[in-house]
Amino acid sequence: MRLVRNMLMEDIRKCAEIFTEAYRTLYSEPWTVETAEKRISEVFNQDKDFCFVLEIEDSVCGFLAARRFSWYDGVRIWIEEIVVEENCRGQGCGTLLLKSLKETCKEQGVVGYSLISEKKSKAYIYYINRGFSPSPWVHMKVDEEFFKMDNNA
Repeated sequence: MRLVRNMLMEDIRKCAEIFTEAYRTLYSEPWTVETAEKRISEVFNQDKDFCFVLEIEDSVCGFLAARRFSWYDGVRIWIEEIVVEENCRGQGCGTLLLKSLKETCKEQGVVGYSLISEKKSKAYIYYINRGFSPSPWVHMKVDEEFFKMDNNA
């Protein structure tokens, strides 16, 4: 049986394990369970209402972590993570998590939600197929080297 419910503090470790495995496998990123726990805890502690886990037969196999923010047109949601264990992908698990988010957003008067996805990833196609569209905004970043530069500008 599949069950989507609100994430609890005691779910974070399992979510971090799922996250670490997925990001190592899909993106070759060197996450540890400890760094993933910090990331998921940060989102969870900011906005528990928009963090969900998916259980299959009483075992957490995926999660969605999101938080709200104010914008000119109302409250919006930033989806930080949607991660599902490899053996559960392609079975509608991510869609169930998104459905729970959508229901909560409707209840709380949220006007929309956004996320970042790598264009070359399977996730990007997944989001496009679920009604997301590319934004005119461009993700920009600054890494550690920026802070080491002599910046007199």
